[in-house]
Amino acid sequence: MRGANRKRSKIVRKTTAGGRCGSKAGNRDLKANEKYVRPLRFYLDTSVWSALFADRQPDHQHVAREVVDRAGKKAYELYASDVVLAEVNGAPDPLRTSLLSAVEGAAATILETTADVEAFADACVTRGIVPPKYRPDALHIGLAVISGADALLSWNMEHIVKLKTKREVGLLCLELGYRFIQIVTPEEVLGE
Repeated sequence: MRGANRKRSKIVRKTTAGGRCGSKAGNRDLKANEKYVRPLRFYLDTSVWSALFADRQPDHQHVAREVVDRAGKKAYELYASDVVLAEVNGAPDPLRTSLLSAVEGAAATILETTADVEAFADACVTRGIVPPKYRPDALHIGLAVISGADALLSWNMEHIVKLKTKREVGLLCLELGYRFIQIVTPEEVLGE
């Protein structure tokens, strides 16, 4: 998937912080004439990681591999989470092993579910943005928002990548003081 010369091969864990408006996360000391352009930060839900091995969906497979490859070239920073890992651990072997290797090989930062993430997910469920039965989808949204990711990438068109969810999550972010997050399919970021 990616070259063996990747510096970080272990899964990196990170608590989710920095998504609030006005956060100084990511600022660097620069000389007046220097520009720092950080890579885009993408939270990939389980549907994107799974697509890496979706032989029956070659278009999704190609796009998912391209996103991971570009992250290897430092164009993007990838986030996964304890929720992704829990869902992956529910997959049968050998798929489970392949998925875990893919997340590790991509050097994705693993975000931990915090009280803030739980509260955001609860608000998504309470407001009807995500049905209670699909609370893990609300957790994916909360993890992406609270972490300060630039976008949540998903192929979950039923609960995540749809107009109502995008609109309502944007309003919730505004109300709670979090940065607005893009909720998109992986195809949408490849053109950037």
